[in-house]
Amino acid sequence: MAWFRAGASIAKHAIKRTLSQRGGGGSSYVVSRARLLPSTQGRRNFHTTVFKNQPAPVPHAVPLSKLTDSFLDGTSSVYLEELQRAWEADPNSVDESWDNFFRNFVGQASTSPGISGQTIQESMRLLLMVRAYQVNGHMKSNLDPLNLEARQIPDDLDPAFYGFSEADLDREFFLGVWRMAGFLSENRPVQTLRSILTRLEQAYCGSIGYEYMHISDREKCNWLRDKIETPTPVQFNRERREAIFDRLAWSSLFENFLATKWTSAKRFGLEGGETLIPGMKEMFDRASDLGVESIVIGMAHRGRLNVLVLNNQVAFTTDPMSGRSSQYCTDVAKALDAPIFHVNGDDVEAVVHACELAAEWRQTFHSDVVVDLVCYRRFGHNEIDEPSFTQPKMYKVIRSHPSTLEIYQKKLLETGELTQDDIDKIHTKVTSILNEEFQASKDYIPKRRDWLSAYWLGFKSPEQLSRVRNTGVKPEILKTVGKAITTIPENFTPHKAVKRIYEQRAQMIETGEDIDWGFGEALAFATLLVEGNHVRLSGQDVERGTFSHRHSVVHDQTTGEKYCPLDNVIMNQNEEMFTVSNSSLSEFAVLGFELGYSMENPNSLIIWEAQFGDFANGAHVIFDNFLASGESKWLRQTGLVVLLPHGYDGQGPEHSSARLERFLQMADDNPYIIPEMDPTLRKQIQECNLQIVNVTTPANFFHVLRRQIHREFRKPLIVMSPKNLLRSKACRSNLSEFDDVKGHPGFDKQGTRFKRLIKDRNAHSDVEEGIRRLVLCSGKVYYEIDEHRSKVDASDVAICRVEQLCPFPYDLVQRELKRYPNAEVVWCQEEPMNMGGYTYILPRLVSSMKAVGRGGFDDVKYVGRAPSAATATGFLKVHQKEQAEIAEKALQREPVNYPF
Repeated sequence: MAWFRAGASIAKHAIKRTLSQRGGGGSSYVVSRARLLPSTQGRRNFHTTVFKNQPAPVPHAVPLSKLTDSFLDGTSSVYLEELQRAWEADPNSVDESWDNFFRNFVGQASTSPGISGQTIQESMRLLLMVRAYQVNGHMKSNLDPLNLEARQIPDDLDPAFYGFSEADLDREFFLGVWRMAGFLSENRPVQTLRSILTRLEQAYCGSIGYEYMHISDREKCNWLRDKIETPTPVQFNRERREAIFDRLAWSSLFENFLATKWTSAKRFGLEGGETLIPGMKEMFDRASDLGVESIVIGMAHRGRLNVLVLNNQVAFTTDPMSGRSSQYCTDVAKALDAPIFHVNGDDVEAVVHACELAAEWRQTFHSDVVVDLVCYRRFGHNEIDEPSFTQPKMYKVIRSHPSTLEIYQKKLLETGELTQDDIDKIHTKVTSILNEEFQASKDYIPKRRDWLSAYWLGFKSPEQLSRVRNTGVKPEILKTVGKAITTIPENFTPHKAVKRIYEQRAQMIETGEDIDWGFGEALAFATLLVEGNHVRLSGQDVERGTFSHRHSVVHDQTTGEKYCPLDNVIMNQNEEMFTVSNSSLSEFAVLGFELGYSMENPNSLIIWEAQFGDFANGAHVIFDNFLASGESKWLRQTGLVVLLPHGYDGQGPEHSSARLERFLQMADDNPYIIPEMDPTLRKQIQECNLQIVNVTTPANFFHVLRRQIHREFRKPLIVMSPKNLLRSKACRSNLSEFDDVKGHPGFDKQGTRFKRLIKDRNAHSDVEEGIRRLVLCSGKVYYEIDEHRSKVDASDVAICRVEQLCPFPYDLVQRELKRYPNAEVVWCQEEPMNMGGYTYILPRLVSSMKAVGRGGFDDVKYVGRAPSAATATGFLKVHQKEQAEIAEKALQREPVNYPF
């Protein structure tokens, strides 16, 4: 398309020059003014031009050597005429592009009967006029069903702009360009200018406005031209129109039915945009014909009955001109090279056609397409709103405007394709079915099973007890997969630092010691893959890891080729079993996609990782409206895992906190009611809406990831993942903590599984009366407190890690409270008091203390930063001072003052 666009620009310049100067020997004209002339044939009016004679300039000689220049270099009509004469004398004397040009425009045209002296300049002008309709025809299309928008018609849609007058309308012209489609294809017949203009108006200036000339791919543009610039307009037969009317009746009468049954409800109904339903049905039918097996419908922003947020021209009280700076709300789609079909919502056949074309595009090119259904809201923002407060002119028009059903019904009656009896039968059918279903709905009891796809067969609801499963793996499997994912092909040249990491991991699996965070995660992925589960990981820097700890994809430093060890865990592994994908830095969009992915197939571990946990605030619409509340609102489970790098290490307020408190605030467990905690009867996680963990060991991270798959239900998992612990020598695990061998460190009474609470690392007995303080904490602050404990020899202080914050591990906290009956109870965190886990932990810790007779609110002491508006300081030295004070205060000899 580049050559065509460049050539068109050059030729447009040449036309302007030709119209303002006289060429050699012929008449010359200049545009004086434009006026509207009536068409004698009853056609659509068009602009013409009055011309005045001007003296002719002296023509300049053109060297013969210049005649071999490319088609893209032509700049004047004199040059074009001399090229034409040279080509007529010898086609080989001009460039190949000019040879093709003259062959199409002159060679074929000159042999066509009825053509009266079509010149090369007129051919160029026709070409530009056609292109103008392709580019700007939508500016003249009839898109607004209310006819409120006054749009300026571009000059280049006026035939007079190209020098054509009324006298040219019945002249015959040939159109044809090499390797083009539609009007410009080589096989189109000779047509009069009038017929060309009429068909261009029908194709581009009717109820559909097409925008596609921004697409750089010639094949895609030609495909659309063939679909749009058909020799005759698309017409539906009687059967098709009856089906469209039936669907429109369902759409309209359903809204009427709701309005009569719930007169004062805010329905956010479809009135004014009823043609959406026939359009969508056509889109689905056509997509199904073309092989589509699954369709996802985007819900409205608050999950109402309406299926999409349409171009209804009103965003509550904001006029379109105030709502955006661009001409259309769809202009953003041009950045994606997506075609855009603007369509008048009152023309149901145009809507159906646009939706059908969109389905065909999607299946042909597997890329985005936008249907901009321009409609209106008959009752404003909602049914009990008064839209005339802010749009009086618009709603004065709407009050007298017929519905889309009335418009189409009138059309079919006038054409005789439906009788009044046919219409009455359809109305009666729809109304009777709606009334029957309304009566049946009074006895309807929703079942969770009804809301789940076939993949969810066998999964349990919160009402059904699901036993906790072990997540340990046989040692031989760990060794086998460990070797597989630490092996890089011999002919592959990784970066020396990455090579060293893989060599260290190979040593870890060989010795069974010092397994770090990144390798613990890789082992979780690999063992799930061996068991036949799909693993998917996406996020901004997930392939290498934001902190260069993962390196799941290795790059050859010589060839640039990639190698993914997790694609080679087993022989002949399906490459789709493991997917790791760097995504755009659009947390809202990517998290939304991964949420939908996780709901489609529960037998997959789906993970989204934020670059920094702080950046998750850009996705809180997804967290609030869908992840935290989706099961409650729609009975839909999801096992999505969200990794949010979190921790205070001096990087400032934008790179320290994943806002743990916000996720804990969304938890729906009651802090004053301790649920059943017996391992054989516990349904605590099933009945809670979220799991929120702040894990401190690679082994526990391994088990919490595997736990997501090894259970009979699904629940979202929010992980406050570490940053500086990724390379900490203290944050390591032995391979024996990953396996299922009885007697190994990870094996407890129930087997090897995720530890919701990790007790003090010292070998304390069941009752330790000599411990003066029990410090409960979560996350990396544990290692700082423990290191300081060693320095000051505070052996009379016990430190326990609450690995799972939500749902709260009441049973394990009570166990530790009983173990240390004389200990002062402290909650320690590195976040400010109004952030982190404190406000969530406090009432639940108090409930645990009351249950074992250890006091109440005043008996829980707080150690951490003071309340703050910002998550962290921006000064490293201040951070280091604050961090040191936390560890010192947690271990101080004197009692901790409440609350500081």
